Amino acid sequence: MNIQTSISLFFAIFISSCHEGKKNADSKIYGVWKSDQDQSYESMLVNTSFSEKKKAAFKANFGKTQLTFLRDGICETYRPSYKVPMGGGNFFTSEESKKESKFEVVGETDNQIVMKFEDVDSGVKPEFSIYYLTFHIKDDDTISLSQDGGRLPLGLPGREYFKRVKK
Repeated sequence: MNIQTSISLFFAIFISSCHEGKKNADSKIYGVWKSDQDQSYESMLVNTSFSEKKKAAFKANFGKTQLTFLRDGICETYRPSYKVPMGGGNFFTSEESKKESKFEVVGETDNQIVMKFEDVDSGVKPEFSIYYLTFHIKDDDTISLSQDGGRLPLGLPGREYFKRVKK
């Protein structure tokens, strides 16, 4: 078990013990959430010195993902096909993707939700298909996602912000 997994498990257990009575049915997470391109991009720019080419590529990736958290413990993730500028007039086309994951709220406070996810039909050994994510609650209609100690996946600084589209 690596240090990041150990830290994630510690915080998941800690938050769970702080709010033991909270069950999935009471969570603020239910509904449809869409990535907020502007807030996510601004968050990523803090403490970075990316070239304009890289900034454009990163910005193109935000604002696409839609997360639907259902009361039966399923999270549907959808990303449409879109183009990412690669410089010199070239583009990379990201294909449409749909994914289902099982989720469980491990712990929830007024400003944070720690969730355990398990990929459904990922083809990966079960012990590698379980992961924890932390959503930070900004207000009733805005959350942000961080992983690995407050960073975005791939080690990027910042958070990805999501706006509630539907309860």
